[in-house]
Amino acid sequence: MPTRRSRRCARRSGGGATQTTHHFNGMSPFHHREPGVAGAGLICPELATELIADGIHVHPDAVKLLFDVKGARGVCVITDAVYCAGLPDGEYGEATMKDGQVWLKDGSSLAGSSLTMLQALRNVVRFTGLPLAEVLPSLTEVPARQIGVSGRKGKLEAGMDADFLVLDSALELQSTYVRGRQVYAKKAADSPIG
Repeated sequence: MPTRRSRRCARRSGGGATQTTHHFNGMSPFHHREPGVAGAGLICPELATELIADGIHVHPDAVKLLFDVKGARGVCVITDAVYCAGLPDGEYGEATMKDGQVWLKDGSSLAGSSLTMLQALRNVVRFTGLPLAEVLPSLTEVPARQIGVSGRKGKLEAGMDADFLVLDSALELQSTYVRGRQVYAKKAADSPIG
């Protein structure tokens, strides 16, 4: 039977919402008299909170707060990466990238990010102080659940697709596997395997 809190969360979250978009970023600020969407994401257990963990869109302390409140299974880490991610600083259409930050040319707003998922993982570990194993679901299980593919993605178990990375102790990429097949190995001249 729904509790008063779950009914209140359902009303606040639109009655069927399952996650917030770009939590904290682009939302009205949380206020103790008007918690708004940011507050609903924090207190409603049925809402996953989508997080751009670049330290630019959301301050590192707010990243830690979100993990402290929601736990890793309540946070869906994303990149919000745009087409110039991985390219050198410069102008790209209506956007300018400088020092990894992507802004509209007029400087009025962020226009995406240059974040990779691997850097997002490193950031979350650093910002939260949590161990890798504890934050990993936010980058694997939660995104798979949220897009409806948790029956084959997001975990390393029998019957799953076996998409995974091998990292060293500094969280540097060593190799990449897709459906159990190695497609990249750092030791093999840093290029895809043919």
